[in-house]
Amino acid sequence: MGGRAQEQLTEDSQDLDQSVLLHRNLKELPPTMVREEGNYFWLEDGRKIFDAATGAAVVCMGYHNARINEALVRQIQEGPMYCPQLSYRTHIGEKYGRELINSTDGKMSLVSFYSSGSEASEASYKCAWQYHREVDKDSKRNIFIAREHSYHGNTLFALSVSGHKARRAMYEDTLAENVARVSAYNPYFKRRPYETEDQYTDRMLDELKTKFETHLGKVVAFVAEPIVGAALGCVPAAARYWKGVRALCDQHGALLLFDEVMCGMGRCGTLHAWQHPDVGVVPDIQTVGKGLGGGFPISGMLLNHRVAKAFKKGSGEFAHGHTYQGNPLGCAAGLEVLKIIEDENLLENVTRMGELLHQCLEDSIGSHPNVGYLPGKGLFRGIIFVEDKAGRQPFHPERKIATKFMDFAQREPYLLKVYAGSGSKDGYCGDHALLAPAYNITEDDVYHIVTQLTMAINDFFVLEEENKRLQMLKHAQHL
Repeated sequence: MGGRAQEQLTEDSQDLDQSVLLHRNLKELPPTMVREEGNYFWLEDGRKIFDAATGAAVVCMGYHNARINEALVRQIQEGPMYCPQLSYRTHIGEKYGRELINSTDGKMSLVSFYSSGSEASEASYKCAWQYHREVDKDSKRNIFIAREHSYHGNTLFALSVSGHKARRAMYEDTLAENVARVSAYNPYFKRRPYETEDQYTDRMLDELKTKFETHLGKVVAFVAEPIVGAALGCVPAAARYWKGVRALCDQHGALLLFDEVMCGMGRCGTLHAWQHPDVGVVPDIQTVGKGLGGGFPISGMLLNHRVAKAFKKGSGEFAHGHTYQGNPLGCAAGLEVLKIIEDENLLENVTRMGELLHQCLEDSIGSHPNVGYLPGKGLFRGIIFVEDKAGRQPFHPERKIATKFMDFAQREPYLLKVYAGSGSKDGYCGDHALLAPAYNITEDDVYHIVTQLTMAINDFFVLEEENKRLQMLKHAQHL
């Protein structure tokens, strides 16, 4: 490293000691990322870390993808960098929108682009609400149904719809109350010992049916992730469940709203998660984000023909908008991501590498006493940590197992980044790690992930057990 570069790093380090940024943790500054390329990023302390989570399922083409970079530069040089969408449109926005709609095999009709998943979520709730007023100006529908332990965004109404207790806790008193809850589809923790999968699915559908009947004629939409990411750890539901959900929504005149911000756009082996055979139903409204721009900020909301037609025949206006809505740079990045997925046949690679990853994980850590099970689809894989495997009992939340493991795995000699999640049993208890590597990983990358992960899990839980023993000994000595 050159002298000036080293001086700059030293200056940056000094600046961080007096950081003015509102970091999530103000008592301990996070490590500083200084470089990124492909599957790796480098920290200021010299560590080179393989990102097996691509942030939070974001950098789906790997870091610094040349084609995405070129698309962004081209848009900066040749077209608008910003467009106030209240008054104007862009060629790149129209082109990207058309390609995204075409990718739904004619099932969706309109799309709008935003900057984050939470923005797309807020737009989708307002759109669902307005839809009912477009078809019936006297509509009294005001209830959203969502699932317990779910997470749909950090803005206030998105958090209101979310059922994840720990994420809601700070803001509970200010969250909206027009959200009804049903159980999460979470068979590992919630299926009764005597239940078959079909019986468990029937119980979940009966619960949803009862909730619709309790709020008869009042439900705006049922909101769910088709494959639950951060909140549960890549947990899918049975296809029969989704068919039943779709039927109940249709029976009660409610919309089906799929949050695919994390699980969509190729992550599970189909471009849209609802296209996966294990989902198999079309939503009325769909949100997408995270991997949509391959790391460049963009999210979206898609409407099916029924919803689009209601707006076109009604007021003709959606009473919503954002300053950076339809940003041309985001559209350029998103369009290039779609092209790369098609040109490099990455959906097939996601499916093939996902199956290999799952089998390798089962072989290497499936029998580990602190690994409960390994859910997921495609390159969207969860590792559910438990204290008691036979009893399916999670660790106490105060131990913060997932967060500690995420930090541990980034140390030498493991140098692996995973995504940590908690609350997978009841919103507080339950720890999991999430793997969401780039769509273009190779077999060697899969073996590297599994090798480093296996070492990290084995060493981490040996240390945890030893720390627990020492704490118990120290406690006994004080009695």
